[in-house]
Amino acid sequence: INESRLQQSLSTPCNGSEEEMHPGQQRKDSEYRRFKSEGSTAGASLPAAEKTHMDELSPVDQRSTNTTRFALMQQDSVVNPSVITKLSNTEQVAMMHTLKTKLSKYQLFLDRAFEASEKDAKDSDQKIIECCTICIKVMKKAWTMPKVSYDLANALCDYLRDRDYLDRLIKMLISTTGTPCDQVKLSCGKVLEECMSSANRDYIVNKDYVKKIMLVAMKLTKSPDQQRLSLSLLENLFKHSNAVSLRFV
Repeated sequence: INESRLQQSLSTPCNGSEEEMHPGQQRKDSEYRRFKSEGSTAGASLPAAEKTHMDELSPVDQRSTNTTRFALMQQDSVVNPSVITKLSNTEQVAMMHTLKTKLSKYQLFLDRAFEASEKDAKDSDQKIIECCTICIKVMKKAWTMPKVSYDLANALCDYLRDRDYLDRLIKMLISTTGTPCDQVKLSCGKVLEECMSSANRDYIVNKDYVKKIMLVAMKLTKSPDQQRLSLSLLENLFKHSNAVSLRFV
């Protein structure tokens, strides 16, 4: 009985109920509008960088792994066998439901953000910055979501890649023709920083973006915020493999 209830929960669509279509949809719209309004002003819109000691951002310093998204506990994974077997059936169902509903909501937010950035060419830089700000906030929320953070954040990383959003962000970051303004590049870099899952690092390496991202990152020196982002991007690329690290050296 418990097994069938779990399977039923996993197979139930998360967007077809009356609750999701009415009050649930209203809550989604309200949260998205809040994300959008908070990200409507260029420059000041980007989430403030955490105060981090420079040593903690060093690719060779062990303390660099203490940021939230790289220090997730195993208990934050719904699919980890050693964890899921320790949970009651009710807890398993609740976690899976949370994962499905949050994933559906945040995927919608990402779609809306990118669609809004493409509507017309007027104020295109500002719309891209606004889109990036929403993406950053969505990813930060996902990485800190209790119980399901690992699965939720990685699923969103996959979604960004599968929908070609990741590719578009990288191309804007490394573009040398019709060069986006520095603020657009900084915004794209900050989204990239938040979605550097293992699969996305593989994608960057396989698409031969490593050197181009590295060259851009090394030019981010105009402010402490740019320097922090530069080190963070390089750190993430160092994490891919020894071969990639040797290319940097």
